[in-house]
Amino acid sequence: LLHKGEPFFLIQHYWKQIFKQSRKYIPAYVYFPWFVELLKLFNKDCLMANSSMVAQKVQVHVRKRIKIIHPGVNRSVFHPYESKKRRETKVVLTIGRKIRHKGFNIFLEAAKLIYREYHNIAFVVVNKDLGNISLPPPFELVIAATDEELARLYSSCDVFVWPSWYETFGLPPLEAMSCGAPVITADSEGIHEYATNGLNCIIVPPRDASAIAESVLKILEDKNLSHLLSKQGVKTAKRFTWDSTVSKFENALKLGIANNL
Repeated sequence: LLHKGEPFFLIQHYWKQIFKQSRKYIPAYVYFPWFVELLKLFNKDCLMANSSMVAQKVQVHVRKRIKIIHPGVNRSVFHPYESKKRRETKVVLTIGRKIRHKGFNIFLEAAKLIYREYHNIAFVVVNKDLGNISLPPPFELVIAATDEELARLYSSCDVFVWPSWYETFGLPPLEAMSCGAPVITADSEGIHEYATNGLNCIIVPPRDASAIAESVLKILEDKNLSHLLSKQGVKTAKRFTWDSTVSKFENALKLGIANNL
């Protein structure tokens, strides 16, 4: 690879952190030093990351400038749809993933706490990779085969919950914001690229089912807060477009090539 032109590396995960979370993966002390040595081979201006969190953590080891290029939201698909209806039953939406750090078990714990206090509610779970599981009412498992179907689910919910405690950026909460959904997200570091607690979302401590439950109930009972989070979420998401991402990516390539000729 290093002999076929000017190589670039786009870093989307901080491996040392994620590998600590499961023994099923290669141990961090085996993989991470090799990863760092690989990055050191790259010339200046040829490293990119999807968030400042990743850039800061990696820079400690490689001591090179890293260009930050955020992911974007397809606003032609992820926007508010006229699908939310006046109803007594409130909808709490999440995306179910079997990967441990995505926090689906935490969401299930929170849902039990919420249901004790609020019965006119449905917990809708977008089944990404949970397999053939069954959940009793008030849970509803759905499959969003397309981005538009997912966007309509975001638009129709009263609250979107993202319980993942490790994200280098975290696109689903931003997509949900773009669709006008009030968002609750665990503090996974990477979400701070766009998330501001109390303004465009509610940020709760990682792995805290009680905090998620309290925040959901707060949004369901406070229409002004729900409206604020929805309005500011849409406003925030408009700053993250794929056109901007592509432009920054192209500029990074041109700068890296020019500076390393």
